[in-house]
Amino acid sequence: MNVLACLGAVAVVAWTAGVVLGRTRARSRQANVSPSELKTLQGRMLHAQNMGMRLQELASNQQRLQEEQAHLQLLQDLKDEVHWLLSVVESTLTKHHEHDPDRLEDMLDATGKALRLVLDAGRQPMTTWQRAQETLTHLHKTLCLIRDLPTPNPQINETQNAEKHINQVVLIQLMIESHRLRLTDEVFPFVGRESGVTTQLIDGTQRSVSWSQDVRED
Repeated sequence: MNVLACLGAVAVVAWTAGVVLGRTRARSRQANVSPSELKTLQGRMLHAQNMGMRLQELASNQQRLQEEQAHLQLLQDLKDEVHWLLSVVESTLTKHHEHDPDRLEDMLDATGKALRLVLDAGRQPMTTWQRAQETLTHLHKTLCLIRDLPTPNPQINETQNAEKHINQVVLIQLMIESHRLRLTDEVFPFVGRESGVTTQLIDGTQRSVSWSQDVRED
């Protein structure tokens, strides 16, 4: 429970305690509550309810702000990985005489499409696993071209978890990072499981992204 929600709960408890104590004292003084005392109690109740509603609204706004900050951090991490990708492309082009012209053309075409897909993912991070696979498959092919790896085999889309939703920005960042660190080769590294998507790396380690967007290292 966040701080503002706790404050709201404390306020309600404090108000309740005040009402009970006030009523107890009132009963000890007088059997019947006077109209003026009843009006005072009703005013205190309304004030406490309004205060609780405002605190809950602040708590909700704080939660949204935290989610936006987390998304911005993901985009920052992704930007760093994309920067590496572009630097490798630029380095390859400066040595174009050492590479096959057709492969360079394929790399440039694939990179342009990959950047458009990454931009779309940043605008709409949550998507189905089926759509995320399409983006990741193309990105993986692009990275294999950039690293001069063998052309990967077409990825067979998994249908079991196809409609489950996941944060594709996290997956894209992990895909580029695994290539940058040379922890993956031409084999598509992502596997859909019951709990989420797992990245199987060539050093034997795994990283998982659950359908609830959490990332953990196994």
